[in-house]
Amino acid sequence: MALTHDEREQFLAEPHVAALAVDSAEEGRAPLTVPIWYQYA
Repeated sequence: MALTHDEREQFLAEPHVAALAVDSAEEGRAPLTVPIWYQYA
């Protein structure tokens, strides 16, 4: 199911934010979590 050019442009223009978490090798330390996103122009 491919997107049309207009559908793709609309999807990429919307905000999409994810969280990337990395587990620490040190015991007792919480994972580091950072938001990631992109800007489409």
